[in-house]
Amino acid sequence: MEYDVSKTFETIHGSLDDFVSQMNKIEEALVYTPEDPSDFPIRLVALYEEKNEAEDAERDVVNLRVTSMDEHDTSTTYIAVSYTWKQPAALASEMGIPSLPEYRIWTSEKEWRPPHCTALMLYRTFCFARTYGVEKPMLWIDQECIKQSSQTDVEYHLQRMHLIYGRSMATVGILTHVTSHPNRRVLERLVKPRDVGWPGGHTWEIIELEMIEAADWFVDIADPDNNPYLKRTWVLQERLVSRNFHYLVPLRWSHWNLDQEPASGTYSAVTPHIASEPPSNIVLGPEFWDSGGFNTQTETMDYALPFPPSEQAAQWHVLWNSGGFNTRTETGELDLGMTFITSNV
Repeated sequence: MEYDVSKTFETIHGSLDDFVSQMNKIEEALVYTPEDPSDFPIRLVALYEEKNEAEDAERDVVNLRVTSMDEHDTSTTYIAVSYTWKQPAALASEMGIPSLPEYRIWTSEKEWRPPHCTALMLYRTFCFARTYGVEKPMLWIDQECIKQSSQTDVEYHLQRMHLIYGRSMATVGILTHVTSHPNRRVLERLVKPRDVGWPGGHTWEIIELEMIEAADWFVDIADPDNNPYLKRTWVLQERLVSRNFHYLVPLRWSHWNLDQEPASGTYSAVTPHIASEPPSNIVLGPEFWDSGGFNTQTETMDYALPFPPSEQAAQWHVLWNSGGFNTRTETGELDLGMTFITSNV
């Protein structure tokens, strides 16, 4: 593709007739009206129940299949995924995800292939679907559901893209740039946080941010220079035509690391201590999330530092923006570093 804004139409096309002819070709290629917009077959990514429930099924493997167009049913509900093909390799680590399942897409009873999209993208989408109340979700993912090697199939789906997203029960926008602390603080004022459940009974929390207003502001807050998703040409269309659109915003993980016996004092922001594994003897109680304080339980003590009601909001933002706090005493400084579970979706 050539950057040709400095050229005139005459330079590019040669004559008026050639210019008109080219415009007609573009119109014919891009304008299409299906016979029945509500009834056109698409493929979907689905759980392969027979493989997943088999006695010899591998524990850390999720078996999937792509439905055929012959299986299409207009009553089928599905989640459409809005994302970029190229995903950061280190994102799972930044989000604190210890391991991902292996996803296999079966092309026949005996043969399977790895997904064209990333395992992390599938993982985050399935987590979202579970929280959304869909136990066995069907997903529309362009890399999996469009035969990319077939120009005819690509064209077929491009002509119906607005209908595919518009007909979905929900669309999830997978963001990949870890949001900074200052941006997150502003973002909290524009969105409604929701807990997203992890499979496997993990104790960590995930924060999913659901857009409810000020979508145009979000583009600035989410750092578009570093977020390739927000530079995609199709993003605006996918968001506008979708009935229910949700952004999954990756945030950085944290947890508490209690290095010495706590003492009373005042709170001030400090650099967080990042630990590779959450301490097994410390539990974040619900009062941490609900009140802005926290409660860590150990084998020998129950240590609580709730903030006074008048200071909850201010101290809550100190925690978020610094990643931790310290307690100053006459004899030294206690550092309760946080790496805290703020990072997945």
